[in-house]
Amino acid sequence: MYLNGDGKPPAQREADRDPAAAEREGGGYEVSDVSIKRPVFAFMMTAALVVLGLFSYRDLGLDLMPKTDFPVVFINTSLPGASSEEVETQITKPIEEVVNTISGVDELRASSDQGFSRYS
Repeated sequence: MYLNGDGKPPAQREADRDPAAAEREGGGYEVSDVSIKRPVFAFMMTAALVVLGLFSYRDLGLDLMPKTDFPVVFINTSLPGASSEEVETQITKPIEEVVNTISGVDELRASSDQGFSRYS
């Protein structure tokens, strides 16, 4: 290693004078270097980010309870003591015919059990 009167190698002396030379040598300015060498600049950049964040947060549209419409309807009916065939003919079929006339219904599922029926 070649040292001159200042005790630094030639590459280090060039990096001290020219920041681009530091990048060519594989060094470069890091956030810590900028903060140490230019503390006012680092503080102002941090303050600018905080102010920008506060303005952005204020304009951020956040709804804690958004309106949601679920595209599903459930219908439960009961006819105590009836067989599944009676529930189907007396309850399931008439309700199914009425629900099918509603516009926007893409799919209808119905099931009949002993004493009650379900639609979704």
